[in-house]
Amino acid sequence: MKRLAIASGILLLAVTAAAWSRGGWALLTIRNSPDYLLAGQRNDLTFEIRGHGRAPMRGIHTAIEARNGTKRVTGRSWETSDEGVYRASLEIPSAGEWRVSISTNFGASRAQTLPWRAVAPGERVEPLSDAERGRRLFAARGCVSCHVHRA
Repeated sequence: MKRLAIASGILLLAVTAAAWSRGGWALLTIRNSPDYLLAGQRNDLTFEIRGHGRAPMRGIHTAIEARNGTKRVTGRSWETSDEGVYRASLEIPSAGEWRVSISTNFGASRAQTLPWRAVAPGERVEPLSDAERGRRLFAARGCVSCHVHRA
């Protein structure tokens, strides 16, 4: 029985090491989650990537895209000089509800926002309620990676 426990422990360590060497997982956290996107203009996002939710990661390839029904646009993303911090620029072509995704080459790590409303420049918009802003931040900050909220 003791040998089985030791063998099981060694197997668990080997599987964990194999998973780590093949990429593991990373947490993407959008730092500047906007209330709205501007249609026809450049929208910039700043985000962090942390390995296993803790250590800032350098050298990660990122890609950003936004979708609205069958419409799809891609943007440009790059690593900044701050450890684990990246930026992306995305031009949304038209008003509407757009879902933004940021993917990486590190395992299956990906962040997807709740839909953001894109508005025409100069369009009057109502501010988000505190509850709605909190719901969006819960998703954009990556909390949904580990936590569940009934709402």
